[in-house]
Amino acid sequence: MKILWFDHGFSCPTGSGGTRSYQFARNLVDAGHEVTIVCATEFMSSSGLTGPFRSDRREGSLDNIRIIEFNRAGGVAIGHRLRARLRYAAALAGLGARTDADLIVSTSASLSGVFPAIFAKLFRGKPFVFDARSRRSSVDRARGLSFPPVTWLMSALEACAYRAASEVIATGDNIAEVIGECGVERFNVEVVPLISDRGLYGPCERMLPSDVFPTIRPDSLVAVFSGRIETGHRLDDALDAAELLMQRGRNDIDFLLIGDGAGRAALAKAVSARQLNNVTIAGTVGRDQLAPILDNCDIGLQLLEADPDIHAGAT
Repeated sequence: MKILWFDHGFSCPTGSGGTRSYQFARNLVDAGHEVTIVCATEFMSSSGLTGPFRSDRREGSLDNIRIIEFNRAGGVAIGHRLRARLRYAAALAGLGARTDADLIVSTSASLSGVFPAIFAKLFRGKPFVFDARSRRSSVDRARGLSFPPVTWLMSALEACAYRAASEVIATGDNIAEVIGECGVERFNVEVVPLISDRGLYGPCERMLPSDVFPTIRPDSLVAVFSGRIETGHRLDDALDAAELLMQRGRNDIDFLLIGDGAGRAALAKAVSARQLNNVTIAGTVGRDQLAPILDNCDIGLQLLEADPDIHAGAT
């Protein structure tokens, strides 16, 4: 079977993004299917391709998975970026219209791939599976990341995708409940949790945080956060805790914040202003390197806004 998979933020294990689509694709290839991944260049992801872009597009193969990657950067000017995104949307629509795939898959990581998937389902009779990893509209609205008209359109598009899909995959029971509220029968929804890269977290080489990040003190207890640094993650709470520990003279506890995002610069500025020498902002780390680092940390941090829309719409 030929499968066309739209995942805007596709990443292999050498990137810092989630590897769910990669792991799915690997298993499908091992089962004898042909998989083509369509993605865009993302700052925390790695498609595994290294060749040059030609007309903002490059193609290649990784672990017998065909990959088509688009460069949406488009330069610094807003007009250039907008044109790049419009070209990207048009390219996806063209792929959906011309594909000879037997099955279309699209993810909620970005809704860009939903349009061609719905088009292929309605006008070409292609089965469409929607991998719903979050309720993007409700999460972005709660975090204040989008204007109300944009989140309304996103919500409408998500509902259309749920109803148009032949089957829906949800990453948690909370996502399945939201999908059910959109009128989708529960038997059309399969819950597959976010455990795709659990193979990385088996026995691995010892990698102490202090060996990788010089600002982490040897033999200290390490509390770690790994993910996007953006609105919705209450990392200011981690800074408050770090400052309190410094005031109490606890020099045996360090905070390690791994990731990148729109809030990183402001977070780094706050760390500097408060002179927190027990906080390290490490930037992005490939998932193949992240596993042994996390294995040697002591406390995991998951700090979210106390907003029911975020908890209901995210996994």
